[in-house]
Amino acid sequence: AASRLFSSVSNPSLLRQINAEFWRCDLVGDVTMRSFGKLLSSSASVTKVTLNFGWCGKVTAAGILGLASGLRTHTNLTHVYLDFSGTSISDDEAIQVIEAIFLQQNIMNVFLILNSCSEIKDQTANTLADLLLESLDS
Repeated sequence: AASRLFSSVSNPSLLRQINAEFWRCDLVGDVTMRSFGKLLSSSASVTKVTLNFGWCGKVTAAGILGLASGLRTHTNLTHVYLDFSGTSISDDEAIQVIEAIFLQQNIMNVFLILNSCSEIKDQTANTLADLLLESLDS
């Protein structure tokens, strides 16, 4: 779906921002997340991305890791807002996303919402804090 949307843009090199809200969409999950991962990996002009997958019941590791893969190959983002509230995201998956975000060369704003994610533990918060401290030092 996301890749079809992107291919319909007449001049994709002008696209600078992607915003998509899927909050509480019970049928949205891995396919959509992987599509946005592919979209990000093929759209170097995008600098801001806002994706809300909060309370989407079909989000699993496969989709989260697909999105992280797209983030990892895209290095021009300055603003990333990701909401995984109420999903089954794990510490390992969240860390993959966080590490991908901090590969961005010019990252300025990071919003990672993990409300009511029962699998998130101290490891995710520690990784986020460590990477923030590293980015402040560089």
